[in-house]
Amino acid sequence: MANSDYQNIGAGSFATFVKTDVAYEQLDTAIEYTDFNFATFDAIKVGMAALWDDEICRVETVGVRAFTLKRGCADTLPARHLPGTIIWLLNLGTVGTDRKERSADETVAVKISPFTIGGGNLPIGVVAPDEVTFNWRYFRPYNAAYLFANAARWYLGATLNSTTGGVNLTWRDRNRVMQADQLLGQDDATMTPEVGTTYTMRLHDAGGALLREEPGIIGNAFLYQYGKALHDVGNPGTPVNATVTFYSERQGMESMQGYAVPVTIQPGGALPSVWQQFDQRGMASPYIMNVKRGLPPSTLTQDYLLAFGVRPADRMSDTYNMYRHWIETVDTGEDDGNGDPIYDYVHHHDLIGSKPYTPWVSLEFRLPELEQIVNVRSSSLYDGVRISQDLVGNYALIDDELVIIIAIPGDGTIKIFRGMGDTIPAVHIAGSRMFIFDETCVIDPTLRGGGSYDYRLQPGVYGPAVDVDTLPSLPINPNARGYRPYNVGQLQVNGRPWFEEAQAINGAPLQILWAWRNRITQSSTPVDHTYPSIDPEPGTTARVIFYYETPPASEGSNPVQHNLRVVNVNPVAGQDGSFQYTYAMALTDGEIAGQALGQCGTIVIYCRIDCVRENYISFQRYVIPVRVPSYPCT
Repeated sequence: MANSDYQNIGAGSFATFVKTDVAYEQLDTAIEYTDFNFATFDAIKVGMAALWDDEICRVETVGVRAFTLKRGCADTLPARHLPGTIIWLLNLGTVGTDRKERSADETVAVKISPFTIGGGNLPIGVVAPDEVTFNWRYFRPYNAAYLFANAARWYLGATLNSTTGGVNLTWRDRNRVMQADQLLGQDDATMTPEVGTTYTMRLHDAGGALLREEPGIIGNAFLYQYGKALHDVGNPGTPVNATVTFYSERQGMESMQGYAVPVTIQPGGALPSVWQQFDQRGMASPYIMNVKRGLPPSTLTQDYLLAFGVRPADRMSDTYNMYRHWIETVDTGEDDGNGDPIYDYVHHHDLIGSKPYTPWVSLEFRLPELEQIVNVRSSSLYDGVRISQDLVGNYALIDDELVIIIAIPGDGTIKIFRGMGDTIPAVHIAGSRMFIFDETCVIDPTLRGGGSYDYRLQPGVYGPAVDVDTLPSLPINPNARGYRPYNVGQLQVNGRPWFEEAQAINGAPLQILWAWRNRITQSSTPVDHTYPSIDPEPGTTARVIFYYETPPASEGSNPVQHNLRVVNVNPVAGQDGSFQYTYAMALTDGEIAGQALGQCGTIVIYCRIDCVRENYISFQRYVIPVRVPSYPCT
């Protein structure tokens, strides 16, 4: 930066400072000094802020060449200070600013040119610059306070062994906004943290390499288990020295400073197998996932199966294994005394693969069919699985709808494309969970035929493996999902979306329009519900069914569907699909449905649209409510 680039922004007085005579530890509060510079006789006052290296303090009492400080105020931590360091006493009369708002990544160079004995300022060219790089300091959460590790101050360190059980961290919360006008110290009482504040613990080896990260911690205590530590450092035969760090985090920003706890991890013997049950999901694999995983196309009667799991809240496991469970019937060669053979049943478990746990978010509000913004209520961050920018482009599952993540702005929302693959946009209630399973699912690479298959997800715990036979069953029925044709997209009735009730009006036929889809050609393209028409697979037909329903034949069964008319619509290359439902059709169908249900005037019937190919029906279907004339009321 050239000297001509500097601007004179005014003059000021020299700041008050003292120079320490000896070293001070993290929690020393009584400060004595010999060398000093006071701008005024009473330059040090109670309540004044002090800057000691990178630590902000508060003056508590003032004596003769001595004062006491409250340590680790604002967004700083108590630190050890060497002899001869300067403590700057900050007051408005001796601290200057150019009063310009800076961008978060801006670097500003500053030169302070004092007056000389000979008169005039020291030439700008001989003054060394100080540079300040802005990095969202004002926005970052304040670090926690009063951190203890195994009931001792953090800087004293901790030992991990079978007796201590790990490193038990406890702390007090701080709040950047609430304490903006007050300097709270390290030992002051806890506060209500800012909304969205969490804590992140990391383990680093002696060389600084990251071995473990546990984000999303809430509350005022966290146990980093001994079993995890042994796993993280490779189950050594001798003690290992490492460092545990602890930071606050909010909206993707970490506190400016964080704690460093020196730890010693002792070698250990056998560990107990402790684990907590976790949520899991299994399903027939959509064709688009088969292709993404490099699996060959499914045949007419075979399919692939996938599953994924949610990390247990106790954080005692980082990965899960998927097993296929099957039972072999063995003839023992004995009989039961009546001439009938006695069989034994042997349980088998084939290991399919291992994956990290699946990121997820839950919906804050109801998500209508075509809404693309998900407001996040909670997430897997609180189980230690981050929702990060790395997840953009991943497929996710809400109930039975496939979506794709297109943006994570960092403002508590996620933007998605709807109705991906073989699914249709649906309504999802508040609290529904969206599993971002794309990179964390395990696919069984073996082609499977009809029937249901039994899988087991085993948590990868730190200790003896969990017995697969004790795990809950995860049955999956493939049902040839990977072979079924994709249903249509962009379905509209008279320019309105399919889920809104359509009404048959005399002289105005209902025009049903859609865009075609193709399971094969769109397998490598993120095609959502709004995507333009794609020529479908050869032999694909759209089947349009108008029907009414009567109550189930028995409790727990589905309503009975009565078809009024079934129309097959064949695709035309390069054109959207369409069907026109005339008023004459509506009169006929309404009369039949009204008489059957005993409803005069008007009645709501339904229009269902599937795609069919080689007698296979699309995995999901559209249902349009249509109000039609019934017989006249008398």
